[in-house]
Parts: sequence; structure tokens; C-alpha cells
Amino acid sequence: MRYLLTLLLGVLFSWSLSAFATTPVTSPATSLKPLRVGSAGDYPPLTLQKPDGTWEGFAIDMARNLAKHLGRELELVKTSWPTLHADLSAGKFDLAMGGISFTEGRSQQFLMSETVFEDGKVALTNCQLHPYLYFYSAADLLTLLNQPLACGSPLLMDTVLTPKQQYWMGVKCGGTKPPDNVPFEFLHPPVQVVENPGGTNELLAKQWLPKAAITIAHDNVEPFRTLVELKAHVMITDRVEALYKSRVMPELCVINPDAPFNRSPKVYMTRKESKALMQEVNEWLEQVDKASIQSRWF
Repeated sequence: MRYLLTLLLGVLFSWSLSAFATTPVTSPATSLKPLRVGSAGDYPPLTLQKPDGTWEGFAIDMARNLAKHLGRELELVKTSWPTLHADLSAGKFDLAMGGISFTEGRSQQFLMSETVFEDGKVALTNCQLHPYLYFYSAADLLTLLNQPLACGSPLLMDTVLTPKQQYWMGVKCGGTKPPDNVPFEFLHPPVQVVENPGGTNELLAKQWLPKAAITIAHDNVEPFRTLVELKAHVMITDRVEALYKSRVMPELCVINPDAPFNRSPKVYMTRKESKALMQEVNEWLEQVDKASIQSRWF
């Protein structure tokens, strides 16, 4: 009897150990909240949300790598350039990635990561105009773009002039003195610049080209169509985007891509109170093989 009791207790003990060993245990990693990354999704090759809802781009691959490094699921959140700061401040996502340029204004409001890669602003134009612009230095090009269009200028195209500008410039350039009461803008039309809304492209174009006529497009697709159709002369944008667009849209050319107007390092951005997250991001940036990921995109 004692033998049977001992045997029974041994079986029960062994079963309990086995049951304990096979019970699923939630690891610390799986208990962490998803990493919510906000991105505009309209800035290839850095970030693009396709019509089917899937995401791709350098920043998206980096976000996936970061989430894996932190042991967290990745949740991609769509934002826009005009609402980027407000969405981040409101806590709609934890980290902004994809085309974020470092600026002093942003660094006062948010925490900025170490540099992801170096970039700078350049001018993108229709390739029909490129032969007349490529030889200008960055400073001289900005001077040219701030001047009214003159008779004989290769930038004086009917496609960028209003009907009244076309008429009075025809009169003026044909050698006839226009009446004194003709408005200045009809006889001295400005250079036409097109920009996407809400980002540093718009900000710097307005800062650098105060005498140009700057059109702010509805999204980050329209400016390139506008240039292709010769309805604007230039767009100020990031070198990485300009070079990408010139590859996929052969009608577009970059003016002096190796001599940008400024230094515009790309970074990631989070709220001031998220110091622990930014420390993790910076530690990851020191380890991640950026060159390998970058080689897929640019």
C-alpha cells in the first residue's frame, strides 16, 4: 500500500512539473506596446504608402528593423506634412520617420535623433530648362530665381504666364512701349515655383525666394506633374527625392545635385518626454547596417 501511494505521488509530481514546463509564458518583448511610427507616406524613396495600403521605402525598412531590435510590433500611422507636428504632439504615434529634416525650430519642440543620413535642398526642373540653369552656382541660381523674367529669357514660357502677362510681355518684348498704367506684374512676371505643402520645402522656398511666385500644391504628387507640364520653373526639394524623381520621371532634371543650397540632415523625431525611446533609437542607429538598407532605395 505504501509502495502504491509513493508511486502515485511520484506520478502526480512528475505531471505537475511537465504541465508547468509547457505552459506558455508571455515574454517581456511580447508584452510591450507596439511601436507606433508616423510617416507621410508620400515621399519616395524614403516613405510611400501604396494604393493597396502597404508601405515601402528606406524609412519603412528602418522602422521595421528598429521595431525588431526593440522586440516590439510595428504599427505604421499615416500622417501628413501639414499635420506632422500636431499629430506627434497629440500622441497619435511615438516616432516620426521618413524625410524629417533637422531644423532648429523642430529641435526646440521635439527630440531629434542623431543624423540618419546627410542631405540638402536642390532645385528640380523640367529637362527642357536644365541646359539654361545647370551652370549656375547655388547662390547665383537663387539670385536668378528671385528676379523677374526678362525679354529673351529661356524661362519666359507661355505655359507659366497668365494670358495678360503673355499679351503685355509680347508688346514689351516686341519693341512697343506699354502704357504707363499697365500693372507691374504683367510686364515683370516672376519665376514660378511649386512646392508640396507643410514641410521644409515650402518653408525654405518662401525664405529663399521671396520675389518668386510660389504655388503650394495640394499634395506631394502635384508638384512633379506641374514641372513636367512646364507650368512652373523649379521646385526646391531634398536631393534624395529630386534624384529619385529624375530616375522615375525622365522629363525632370536636378540642377547641380552635388552642390545643394544647404545642409539638411535627415533625422527621426519624438516628443520631449520620450527620452527613453530616443535613447534606444540613437543606440540602435549606432548598430544598424544603414548602408545595406539604404542600398535598396538610393
